[in-house]
Amino acid sequence: MEDSKINLDNDSHEDETGNVVSKLTPDALASKKLRFFNSLVDYGIVYLIGQFIMLNQQISVIWLGPIIFVYCFLFESIFGVTLGKIVTNTRVTDVFGNKPTIFSVFIRSLVRLIPFEALSFLSSTGRGWHDYFSGTYVIYKS
Repeated sequence: MEDSKINLDNDSHEDETGNVVSKLTPDALASKKLRFFNSLVDYGIVYLIGQFIMLNQQISVIWLGPIIFVYCFLFESIFGVTLGKIVTNTRVTDVFGNKPTIFSVFIRSLVRLIPFEALSFLSSTGRGWHDYFSGTYVIYKS
């Protein structure tokens, strides 16, 4: 599915061949700048959670992965957003603009554990690996 087919006016339609096509348009997608800001807020919160868990001792990088996974999985599966997305008025959706499935959020959270994945949204499309592998998008809230 191409990113050029994203608009939340209607859920979806069938094309001439009977395939379901999303109506999401590129302007519905959150910008790279907002995605970066989301990451800064979320990773800052994850760091603070880690500091709290470790009782202000030096936090090990080993702890950050599980904390990122749990933080992202819980917030995105329950609310469809993380705290960073609340700040930037964005949310996670599937290709049709609906709340993603638990499985999609699980994959999205798991892929975040890949080294340097946090920078993958800087690609030309602005979608990170966690978006591609889970079939999700980060869009502006309407």
